Amino acid sequence: NQPVRQDLLPNERIELSYKENFIAFEFSALDFNAPDKNRYAYMLEGLDEEWIESGTRRYVSYTNLKAGDYIFLVKGSNSDGVWNEEGIAVRITITPPFWETWWFRGGVLLVLLGGAIGGYRLQVRSIEARRRELEEQVRKRTHELEALYQAEEKMHRYLDLDQVLQTLVDVAVDILQADMSSVLVWDEERERLVMSVARGFSHEAMSHLSFARDEGAIGYVASSGDLVIVEDALTDPRRTGERAEILSVIDSEGIQSFMHLPIKIDDEIFGVFNICFTDPYAFGKDEQRLFLALVQRASLAIENAQLYEVAQELAVVEERQRLARDLHDAVTQTLFSASIIAEVIPRLWEEDPEVGLSRLEVLRELTRGALAEMRTLLIELRPAAIAEADLVELMRQLAESTTGRARIPVDLQIEGGCDLTPEVKVALYRIAQEALNNVAKHAKASRVAIRLVCEDPKVELCVEDDGIGFDPDSVPPDHLGLGIMRERAESIGAELVFESTQNEGTRITLTWMR
Repeated sequence: NQPVRQDLLPNERIELSYKENFIAFEFSALDFNAPDKNRYAYMLEGLDEEWIESGTRRYVSYTNLKAGDYIFLVKGSNSDGVWNEEGIAVRITITPPFWETWWFRGGVLLVLLGGAIGGYRLQVRSIEARRRELEEQVRKRTHELEALYQAEEKMHRYLDLDQVLQTLVDVAVDILQADMSSVLVWDEERERLVMSVARGFSHEAMSHLSFARDEGAIGYVASSGDLVIVEDALTDPRRTGERAEILSVIDSEGIQSFMHLPIKIDDEIFGVFNICFTDPYAFGKDEQRLFLALVQRASLAIENAQLYEVAQELAVVEERQRLARDLHDAVTQTLFSASIIAEVIPRLWEEDPEVGLSRLEVLRELTRGALAEMRTLLIELRPAAIAEADLVELMRQLAESTTGRARIPVDLQIEGGCDLTPEVKVALYRIAQEALNNVAKHAKASRVAIRLVCEDPKVELCVEDDGIGFDPDSVPPDHLGLGIMRERAESIGAELVFESTQNEGTRITLTWMR
């Protein structure tokens, strides 16, 4: 509240800070005849919109002026009412606080813009990191899937038990990168577990490694059916019950980490499968799941091998081979595909519910196909069941199993009541089965249609696809099962016609008259 200047000059400029926002002016007209009758008018350009007459008052004040440029104008009149229109002007500049300056606002804008860009980049990096994480998970799952498919294909290639077991340990070393692997099985008295096959172990180790029930970690696995993981073979307390000879052999082999898994056949312990590493190795959840899946597939292959041996003894080798092959090609692969899809559906649903819904539809088709395949396999185990079953249901199972196994949609149409003799029923079923197998294996078709019409006195079966077709004249009679289908048709006195053109599909029509 101090005078800034006195005797201000016309058009003089005064600069004040934003803190000095209370301004008062005193003014006087230079007419002294009757000074008390002098009148005044003023205006602060930048704030007032018009002149303000103050009468004889020679004082005006302004408070809380915003930063900016102002011009204070004042004019006066004498006692006769004659105004000095020119008046006087004082220019005032109030400097803004730093937070209202252009450079500060520009800086804040740059900071906000930089923060937004930084936040965006951080979000992009987070998304990229999540994408890389998902890609890595997909890569790992794909590797696991490929490894299991290779292992399954290799193990199901053989029906000799020793070859299946050797393939199991070879897969563990070659595909899953273990340093050593072995399978221990019961001896003839089922009192000790002895090493049946191995990979990476010395001959001395193979001849000395055997375990009684409840002896050491392997004995525990054999008696309890639980897996055992040892990440430090030198200090793990579970090895205290093993003989000094066993400890010495394992130490000489340089084993530091291992996992023992039970091989179960029909809820009985067939043996113990182990994976060994010469360096410290942490078995995570993914590794445990992978090796457990491998053992499950090995159990199936071992069981198939045992069935094959029994089949040889019972002189039904050919039928058992086909059963093992069908079980591998159909149910196992279908259920495995379904399990993989079921694992990824929750994550897909979170990212895109529409994609997750489409995967659910695929999962439904796979499970229905697997169920149909299993029913078909059960029928194959007891061939007499074909003659006893309903032909319509048999055809439906064939259609669903083909869809599940080959992922080819099958359109099934049945007209009339097909109450047929067992011989005719079996022939129709086998011919349709062989035709669908050819479609799944060779036709490369996108759709299949089965039409069964039972109208007295004629029964007609037609299997048609839109695949690559073939030249019937150039195909040997025993190729693609054509000879077998003709023999089955002749056995019931039916007519069988093959119609096919390359790249235009194939139609097989059977006509039987009562």
